[in-house]
Amino acid sequence: MGVVLAYAIALLCTTIFVAQKGDRVAKLSIAGIWVGFGAAELASRLIASDEIFLLTITSIETVSLMYKIGMVYLSNRRWPIIVAGLHFNIVCSHVSFIISPSFLTKAMYAASTIWAVPVLMIISLGIYMDNRWDNATSKGLV
Repeated sequence: MGVVLAYAIALLCTTIFVAQKGDRVAKLSIAGIWVGFGAAELASRLIASDEIFLLTITSIETVSLMYKIGMVYLSNRRWPIIVAGLHFNIVCSHVSFIISPSFLTKAMYAASTIWAVPVLMIISLGIYMDNRWDNATSKGLV
């Protein structure tokens, strides 16, 4: 429960930053992350079977990856590509858990979510760098 709370706080802080400084793609991206987070948490609380849980989480993560790829096409920035690439790692880890003959689903899920923190950092850093670039170009410094 502590990890979920810590991630929710990090996500909230990132959301506040995105709301203040982010463009449309950043806001859509963070909204998609909230939807995925909510769906994954709901699944973790409602699904008791490890196999069904893993398939459900993999489905949620795959839809989230497709959404992030969509954000890449809507943006002219680089950070959405990095975010989609990190999320691709998450989906690949879930697929490997499905293929593996023996797995501890909830432990594996917890291990795979380590990629979620760099995603938030990349979004924040990307927006910060975008704003710096936009300010520099508007002032004629570049």
